[in-house]
Amino acid sequence: MRIRKEFKRYVPVLIAIVYMVYFYILNTLLYKNGRLILLQNVSISNLGIKLFDDCAVMLIFPLFLIGMYRKKLNEIGVNKSKLSIVLLLIYVVFFVLHSDYTVKGIYQAFFYLFIVALPEELIYRGYIYIII
Repeated sequence: MRIRKEFKRYVPVLIAIVYMVYFYILNTLLYKNGRLILLQNVSISNLGIKLFDDCAVMLIFPLFLIGMYRKKLNEIGVNKSKLSIVLLLIYVVFFVLHSDYTVKGIYQAFFYLFIVALPEELIYRGYIYIII
């Protein structure tokens, strides 16, 4: 019983390490195969490849964690609140004020909101903080 409690303390650290290794390996493979597209180089012709690669690198691992532990989203810290709606509206206002409505600008707004922020919140704030 004591071994299990001691091991449980290190689970968040192990998950963070596995996620970093997964992220590094997948990005290295994309780079070596010429599929790593920078945000500055996003165009309508490579948008599908960029979206697929970003989702594979950033979203697969958090979705795997949710599926593996079969927790509801609100149990791991993802819930609809007034603060989250206000923060989303502030994000939209800044996007409008920035006024970059090109494919690159729209993808960057999407990228930072859903591809970067969502996995970060799911893994670090929603999942690891719950375990600790």
